[in-house]
Amino acid sequence: MKNRVIDIIDFEKVNVLLEGFNKTTGFVTAILDLDGNVLSKSGWQPICTEFHRIHPETAKRCKTSDTVLADKMAFGEKYHFYRCLNGLVDVAIPIVIKDEHIANLFTGQFFFEKPDYSFFINQAKKYGFNEKTYLDALEKVPVVSEETVKTAMEFLLNMTELIVDLTIQQMDQIQLNNAFHENQLKLKEQNYELQKAIENAEKSEKYLDNVINNMGDPVCVKDDQSRILIANDAFCNIFNLSQEHIIGKTLAEYVPAVERESFLRIDKQVLADGIEYINVETLTAEKDQTLTISTRKTRYIDQSGRKFLIVVIRDITERILAEEQKAKIFERFEKISANVPGAIFEFCLHPDGSYFIPYISSGIKELYEVTSEEVKTDASKIFNLVHPDDQNNFSNSISESAEKLSTWHSEYRVILTSGKTIWIEGTSTPQKKEDGSIIWYGYINNITERKQAEKELIESKLFFEQLFIQSSTSTQLLDHEGWCIKINPKLSELFGVLPEHIEGRKYNIFQDNEIVRTGVINKIKRVFEQLETVKWEVNFDIQHASESTGVQVSKPEKRWFHNTSYPILNARGELIYVIIQHEDITIRKLAEEEVIKLNRKLEKRVEERTIELSNSQNALLNLVEDLNEKSNQLEKSAEKLEAKNKELETFTYSVSHDLKAPLRGIDGYSRLLEEMYSDKLQGEGLKFIKTIREGTKQMNQLIEDLLSYSRLERSIFRTSSFNIKNLIETIVNLLNNEILGTKATVTINVDNCEIYTDYDGLSIILRNLIENAIKFSGKVQSPQINILLKENVNSHVLIIEDNGIGFDMKYHNRIFEIFQRLNLPEQYAGTGIGLAMVNKSVERMKGKIWAESSPGNGAKFYLEIPKKHKS
Repeated sequence: MKNRVIDIIDFEKVNVLLEGFNKTTGFVTAILDLDGNVLSKSGWQPICTEFHRIHPETAKRCKTSDTVLADKMAFGEKYHFYRCLNGLVDVAIPIVIKDEHIANLFTGQFFFEKPDYSFFINQAKKYGFNEKTYLDALEKVPVVSEETVKTAMEFLLNMTELIVDLTIQQMDQIQLNNAFHENQLKLKEQNYELQKAIENAEKSEKYLDNVINNMGDPVCVKDDQSRILIANDAFCNIFNLSQEHIIGKTLAEYVPAVERESFLRIDKQVLADGIEYINVETLTAEKDQTLTISTRKTRYIDQSGRKFLIVVIRDITERILAEEQKAKIFERFEKISANVPGAIFEFCLHPDGSYFIPYISSGIKELYEVTSEEVKTDASKIFNLVHPDDQNNFSNSISESAEKLSTWHSEYRVILTSGKTIWIEGTSTPQKKEDGSIIWYGYINNITERKQAEKELIESKLFFEQLFIQSSTSTQLLDHEGWCIKINPKLSELFGVLPEHIEGRKYNIFQDNEIVRTGVINKIKRVFEQLETVKWEVNFDIQHASESTGVQVSKPEKRWFHNTSYPILNARGELIYVIIQHEDITIRKLAEEEVIKLNRKLEKRVEERTIELSNSQNALLNLVEDLNEKSNQLEKSAEKLEAKNKELETFTYSVSHDLKAPLRGIDGYSRLLEEMYSDKLQGEGLKFIKTIREGTKQMNQLIEDLLSYSRLERSIFRTSSFNIKNLIETIVNLLNNEILGTKATVTINVDNCEIYTDYDGLSIILRNLIENAIKFSGKVQSPQINILLKENVNSHVLIIEDNGIGFDMKYHNRIFEIFQRLNLPEQYAGTGIGLAMVNKSVERMKGKIWAESSPGNGAKFYLEIPKKHKS
């Protein structure tokens, strides 16, 4: 019984569940029989598959542990924890089918707390395992809490019950299938006998009665008018009627009135067309028992051409109950699979190439954005979503699995209806049915995050490798035990050794001197023991090695090195790698020694100079007295300068008041002459008065400009931050009348920009430059004035250009001097002070101003203003 039941377990479906559980929790699982044989497994740890289970001695310990766990299950525990003899924790759940304990479901290969590394190191030595790879495998074993494991056990308990239900259902299905096949064979024999009996009915009606009565299923034969000619006892019993109530009747009178017409029409249709008719219905039999029956009607034509209707009724109650049981199992299957990410499916491929999906869990909605019902109705809904670039590989993988009946595994992209692209991983095992169709039971899951993580891991590895290889610092990488894994080319170059002569050595020390070697090893051990960065300097002799043998061949050379060693930890704070970097500081050390020598020489020189200075102290005192006298003279000069400044202020006031007063009188009296005696004066007299008035106006402007220039010299330079574009627009608006008078077009191509300088000084500069551009372009056709701002690293450059008369560049420096003019006053008004004020303001803000021009081609003035830099 035991072996037979184990053979019946549907491990394809079980493996799908266990794989899903493994992907969800990371817990490995297996099913073992009571003798310790592995029947199914998923995701076992490498420490078991690559070490414990394959070594003869540790494999015995595994089997002993399995047997101990199995024995514990005999006491009726739901599950049992056990620390196996090889050091890992396992849990077992019994699988009991029809009161018989046939196997155990195991999970485990984890720790409840951080493992004792010494135990596993000793175990590696005892059984000859490679210590490094063995401990690497140990690192992959998870450490979980007992509460986490108990939560997982609840899921596995439900899964175990489902395995039991599936197996019982499979057993019942096998029995049902066997009975079905037997009935099919029997039915074929009965049909053959029945047809023979009908053919010979005229010769022997008794023979026909015997054939029909010996058939186990209810059977009757009707004539072409649907009247019953023969019916066996089983047929009469199913309707609770006697032979007298059946023979010669159509049975229509026993059918509800609303169904009679349809009942007779079906009989006529089968007789006329020869199409087989099958109908399933439920009847209430004795003791109110419900029966489900299948009625099959077929036509038979004898040698004389007479038509008969053969009616066979079969009790399919057990089959229907089995299907209902299967539906309940699928319902339970759905509840369990809801806790597993992804979706579990059953996929059927017919020999003609058609396919459908009888079952798929509700997780498909989360994956493909379609419901399980939509997929069952139309399987192409999910296949059509496969990325175009992956469709060939996807289809080929299914074809190969179907052809070889091998496990199907594929990773492919899916473009969802929302436009999102995800990665899917699918795994399933095929089974071939008697009709040639193939059924896959499998599992699909979203692995987009894993794919992204893999991509990022590959990119980070490539980045690290490139960084490691191309680093200008000599670097070596040690594993968590101190073995050198890799060195970069710079280290080979520095120490003159090849990677194969260094990699694989413990601590990778480049010195045979025992004292130096011991000191370096102690420094590196601090990194491993205290997980901290350690820095040190060391000097030793280097001998370059032969490229072919690694033997040192060159003359020893004393070198100094600065070393830095630091740990690389994982997310749990555990040591993964140690990096050691070496910097050749020989030149620096030699320089330091040279500095020491120079300092000694300097100290000696200072001592000598001290003696010399002490001898010349009196001369120094005399020099100090001279300096004090000079300082007094400077103070007196400063006082005189201040007095001169006051005199200059007085002079400025006098110019403003005393000179302008007579000018006002001259202008006033000449205006009165012009107004009162213009009719008595000759034309030349009026011209003289006009010349006088223009001269006083010019003189007045000259005095105003001189005062402005004087005030500029004495004004306080105040720096502030302001928007240059706003200032330019303000000045242009103030000069709007002049612009309109010349019909000039002014273009301001300046971004909003903050400038830090003297606001008043920059206003004077811009007003004078723009006024000049308007004045000297006013006599050309279509005057154009452009104002631009360029930004350099350390300065702003303002450009004011016009298309006016221009000037010869040989006068470039002259135009910025006071009272210097290149045109006659009667041609262009002005005093020759404007550009001098511009130049003075530029000097005060430590800027630059220059111009570019040629006669008749306009002028372009450049103003460079320094930026304010943060200190």
